[in-house]
Amino acid sequence: MIYDCIIAGGGPAGSICSLILQKHGFRCLLLEKRTEIDEKICGGFLPNRCREQFLSCGVDLSEILPRGMKINGYIENRNGKTHVFTYKKDQFGMGIFRKELDSFLLQQTEQAGTEVVYGEYVAGYERTGNIYWVNGYPGKNLVWATGAVPPLKIEAFVHDKVRKRIRSQSMGISEIIRTKWCSLESDAVYFWYTGDSNDYFWAIPVKEDTWNIGYWSQRDKRGLKKKFSDGRKKWIESAGREISVIRDPRGALLGNADFSECLTRKESFCCGDLAGTDYILTGEGIAQAVRSAKETAYKIIRSNEKGGFL
Repeated sequence: MIYDCIIAGGGPAGSICSLILQKHGFRCLLLEKRTEIDEKICGGFLPNRCREQFLSCGVDLSEILPRGMKINGYIENRNGKTHVFTYKKDQFGMGIFRKELDSFLLQQTEQAGTEVVYGEYVAGYERTGNIYWVNGYPGKNLVWATGAVPPLKIEAFVHDKVRKRIRSQSMGISEIIRTKWCSLESDAVYFWYTGDSNDYFWAIPVKEDTWNIGYWSQRDKRGLKKKFSDGRKKWIESAGREISVIRDPRGALLGNADFSECLTRKESFCCGDLAGTDYILTGEGIAQAVRSAKETAYKIIRSNEKGGFL
């Protein structure tokens, strides 16, 4: 069987892209390198605008809200001044473990009819006529949704400019903790900016008494571990008691570099962090990934309407 579309990557972008295509009659195959959905580095904050993006794709996150925390606003601390933002009465955000979100989205696209295969790392493809061959699977369209780090084995990535683009990405480090008592509001997300609008420490409630804390740096990635450690002592240890670690600090690249031109070569499609969709200033990487996934899906749908699959 030849699939109408093969999607490489089972994060929010890949899941939403395949979900939309499947609902429009496309037979989709989603390949996910993970054999088990685990927790990611990023914070797990879904602003109200992000929830609305999901709703526009037919995904209602209210089903998984009990697994996370309802967020009524966020608090910014910048240059010694505190700004409190509160959502309107009919709005709210969510704090949630990323593994809960990713698992839910994959379940949604599987229920819509997408075939999901786990343990499939996609490093490249071959093309015969109009058919892509990806890990032995044939498809008429190919979408890359592999996250911030591109598949390095692809031929295009031997070029120096692409290597420089990889090195130019921002980086972050995060930890998940539990505290029995904390003076921070459990229905708010916190951002402490550290002298530059592109560098901040965050604290996101993801479950009762459980926080995802971390530090992102857009420009200066040197000493990231120390910056995280200093922020933890200054803003978390001073606010909480009996802190225990659920997941040790881990680092990751931020998907703010656009690899779509290098990766697709005007043949396939690209969405999510790989397409440079993350926007560090608002922490809305997931919302932007969903937006780009929706745009990519409708590009493929329109190409079909104009005269067949690509």
